[in-house]
Amino acid sequence: MTDKQSADKRLKRLLAIHKQLRQGACSGDKLADSCRALDEAVSLRTIRSDIYFMRRMLNAPVESSRYYGYRYARAYSLLEGLEDEPLGTLNEVLALVRQLAETNSRALAGLEEALLSLEQQVSVIRAEPNPRIEFENPDLKGRLYLIPLHRFLHRGVFVRICYQPYAATEPAWRTVWPLMLKEFNNRWYLIAWDKLSDDTRRIWPFALDRITQPPVETATLDVFPLPKPVDLTGYFQHVIGVTKTGSDPQWVVLRFSPQRALYVITKKIHPTQTEKRLPDGSYRVQLLVELNKELEAKILEFGPDVTVLEPEALRDTIVGYLQAALNTYTL
Repeated sequence: MTDKQSADKRLKRLLAIHKQLRQGACSGDKLADSCRALDEAVSLRTIRSDIYFMRRMLNAPVESSRYYGYRYARAYSLLEGLEDEPLGTLNEVLALVRQLAETNSRALAGLEEALLSLEQQVSVIRAEPNPRIEFENPDLKGRLYLIPLHRFLHRGVFVRICYQPYAATEPAWRTVWPLMLKEFNNRWYLIAWDKLSDDTRRIWPFALDRITQPPVETATLDVFPLPKPVDLTGYFQHVIGVTKTGSDPQWVVLRFSPQRALYVITKKIHPTQTEKRLPDGSYRVQLLVELNKELEAKILEFGPDVTVLEPEALRDTIVGYLQAALNTYTL
C-alpha cells in the first residue's frame, strides 16, 4: 500500500471514530465495525493506534475504560463552534487534514492533495483567507447563495429562486428541485429540475450570479412531480461545462500545433481525450463529447494553434466565428 493510500484510509478512520465518539461512549469493537465499512482489515489494534494518534497529535480528550470503552471527556470538535453550520463537516475535515499534514509521520504523506482540494472548497464557499494559497476569482458573484442552496440540496426540498437569464429584462421567480452544485470556469451553477410552462420538465443549469434574491424553501407553491432519479455522473459524462444538448456524443477531432499540444496533453480538455503525435510534430486530439457552447468556447480559446478536423458541422461553426471576428477588424 502506498503512503497516500495509507494516509487516505487513516483519515477516513479518524473521521469515522470522531463521528462515533461525538454520539457517546463506544466500545472498541463498535469503533472497529464502523471503520470496517471503509477498510475490511481494521482490527482492535488499528483502533487503539488511531486513538493514540488522536490523543497525541490532535489533542483529542479521549477517555477509555473497560466498562464503557472510549468516549470524549468533554464536548470536542475538530473545529470548535461550527457544529450547527451547514458546512461544519467540511470544515472539520479541513481542520483535521491541516493538522495531519503538519505532522512528520511518513504514514501521512500524500495528504497535500486532499488538503488543497478542501482549502479550495472552503475558501470559495466561506471566503476564508489563506495567505499560503490563492485561488482565482475570490469574489464570485452569487457565492453567498452557496450555503443556503447546499442546505436545501442536502434536505431534499423544493426551492424558489428569483432568476434573470441574460435575454430577460426582468427576473422572475421559479420553483426548482436542486440536484447538485457544479463549478465550471470559475462560476457556480445550481443544477436542478425545472418545470416549463407546458408542464414539461428539464434538468437545467442556473448560474448563481443570475439569482437576484436569496433562495427560499417552498413546500406547496408550484411544486411538481419529480421524474425518476438521475445518475448525474453519467449525465455529465460527455459534457464540457454544464450545457446538455440532448444529442448523442460525437468524436471531435482536433489538430494542435507542436507548441500548444504539450499544454493540452498535460491539461486535458476532457477525460475521454486521446492524443497521437503526427509526423510534422503536431498532435491529433480526439474527444467524445456533446457539441455545446462550452466546447466551442474552449476551441476558440486556442486561436490559431488548433484546427477542427471533425465533425464538419463543428468545423463550419468555428470558421464562422473566426470569420465574423476578422470582419470586425476589417470594417
